[in-house]
Amino acid sequence: MAPAASDDDDAETVRDAAFAALLEAAGGAPIFLAHRTVVLEAPVRCSATRPVHVVGPGSVVGSGHSVFQVGGKQRSLTLDGVSVRHVPSPARAAKRAAGAAVFVQGAGAAALRRCAVASAAGFGVWLRQRGRATLVDCDVEAGRTAVAVFNDARVNVVGGAVRGDPHGVCARGRARVAARGTRLEGCGVRAVYGYMSARVALADVVVAGTRDATQAAVQVEALRPGDAAALDLDGVRFRGNAGRDLSVAGAVALTGAAAYDVGDAPASGPNAFGVGRPRNPLM
Repeated sequence: MAPAASDDDDAETVRDAAFAALLEAAGGAPIFLAHRTVVLEAPVRCSATRPVHVVGPGSVVGSGHSVFQVGGKQRSLTLDGVSVRHVPSPARAAKRAAGAAVFVQGAGAAALRRCAVASAAGFGVWLRQRGRATLVDCDVEAGRTAVAVFNDARVNVVGGAVRGDPHGVCARGRARVAARGTRLEGCGVRAVYGYMSARVALADVVVAGTRDATQAAVQVEALRPGDAAALDLDGVRFRGNAGRDLSVAGAVALTGAAAYDVGDAPASGPNAFGVGRPRNPLM
């Protein structure tokens, strides 16, 4: 079943075959949506031999495993000013395949600027293997983790807002996350969760309104033999989180300092930030 089109009845709707023809004709040059809505049942596959560049304003709505699926060995997806919505489908639900709005794997890379990215039941942006992504002034929201960074993948987030349930950002393996000037607000469990040998750098970031009182808003842990994680905080502001603000456990190199709003300052003492074994570590 095809996903529903935009609520804007005046906008032209483009479906799978027509959009594929546009991509073929463009040959990697920008496609300007001009307020049109693209409605897809299958992912748009991007690679070095088939780069995709889409410019808004306009929307791309997909019900496949992902809306955009990126592979290859170089940047092959560029989105500017586009709304990307990943909607549920009965087929994916039957297979328990959550998918993502934007899925990057292999050594592929994506660059998103001024985009609104949402997935109702999957990840917003999902990077695995050596995938890379840059998100500039984007809002990412998901029914699962908003930005998932696994294996050796890397993401650079500048500005914008991130909200997910359970997590805003999850980094595992040897993943790298850098966020600057970003709002991580209203996440179901954690705003940031890094484990194994993940490296996370947060600068001028607001972490606010997590909803789980049993977990820290930012938690990084390296508990297995051989794990070595890192967390760098530079002017991070914590506001109104249900649980503690920060928890670090195991072989984690913690650098930098966090700033607190008046009324949100932690208790004094060596465990003010929850440094040590987390209160409720995941098993």
